[in-house]
This record gives sequence, C-alpha cells and structure tokens, in this order.
Amino acid sequence: MNFNWSSHIKTLNDLPDIKMLWEKRFVSAVLKNIPRKEIKKVLEVGCSNGRWLRWFKKEYNCEVFGLDNNSEGFKDDGLINFKVGDCRKMHYQDNFFDLAFSLGLVEHFAKEDKEAILKEQARALRPGGYLICLAPLLSFFSFSFFYVKLNYDFRKGYKHFKTTQKELEKYFRKIDIKIIYSKTIGNIFESIIGIGKFNNLLKNKFCAKILATEILIIGKKNEK
Repeated sequence: MNFNWSSHIKTLNDLPDIKMLWEKRFVSAVLKNIPRKEIKKVLEVGCSNGRWLRWFKKEYNCEVFGLDNNSEGFKDDGLINFKVGDCRKMHYQDNFFDLAFSLGLVEHFAKEDKEAILKEQARALRPGGYLICLAPLLSFFSFSFFYVKLNYDFRKGYKHFKTTQKELEKYFRKIDIKIIYSKTIGNIFESIIGIGKFNNLLKNKFCAKILATEILIIGKKNEK
C-alpha cells in the first residue's frame, strides 16, 4: 500500500493539537529553553502545512519561514514565507535565522544526508541561534522502531532509516552546536491504543526509554 500524501495532509489542522504526550513535552521544552526575546526569525525545514510555524508565530511573535520539497497541502494564509526547495542545499543566506527546526524529517535520510541537513540549518543560523531536531526514535531497542517499520514502511510505503539519540547528538557536536536539551519523549501506546494510555509506566526510566516515540534535541550555535 502506497502512502497517499494528498489524503493525509487534509487531515492536519492549521495549528497543532498538542494532545499527544510528545507534543506536550516538545512545547514545554521549547518554551523553557528558548527565550522569546531572542527569536525574531524562525525557519522550519519540512514544514508540511505550516501548523508548527503558526504555533511559533503565535507564541514568539516572530517572522516565520517554511521550506518543503512539496507544496501540496501547504496552506498559504499570508503568515508564512514559504518556498519549495532541497533541505540539503537551502537557498538562505548565512547567519539569517534565530531558530531553525525540523520535526519528523531526518529519519527519512541516510546518515550522510542527516548530517548535511542539520549542517545546512546550522549554517543559516546566526551565532547564538537555536537548532531543534525532533525525529522518531528508531533504535533496535525501542518498540517505536518496529511499530514505524511495520505500520509506515511496510503498510504505507514510507522509508525510515535507523535513527538514535546518540547519532543525532554526534551530528550536533560535529556542526558546532552546543546541546542544551536532549531526551527521548512520547509513549508508543498512544499511537497504538489511544491518548494517555499507560503513562504511569513512563515513571520508570527503563520503560520510558523503550516506550518513547521521539528524540528531541535542542542546541545553541556557538558564538565566535
């Protein structure tokens, strides 16, 4: 079965629902670690319909830019500076953005491309700017890996590559980004059964690790 992007994009709201555990943790981590006063220009790479950019505009009162390789499904409401492009070679000037982020992007690429994507975002950040990467936890020791490979790759025609927290942390360090937050978040049972199921299990560190669905890393570009 091939994944139908046109059908999927129509199911997305203009703003994120922020109901899933990973969404709540993402929002909490961003607001806690990234001061509003420092953020004027924000870029999302792989912005889909732009829902998270609209959230940033609402929360940070900033100018927002979106890049995607496909314009289908993007809602042009005049709030987002959108362009179609390649995430590995973006046509933005150096040191332009205060924050760049991607949610569910790098896991679709092999190792060398993952690093190139993050390096491009870092290039476009000003010194002291922030880089956020959220990606599915796809290590062989997580339930999420098997769920994603079965439900998305096998059934819907996606392509996901193995992606781990240590791997992404390594790329951040190589591109001169200081890590200020790095955790695995979410609960695989939410995807399978429903919102909030078995969240008490996450109080155990071992359970939290193997049941997590996402890797969230926030870093700050070194000032030279």
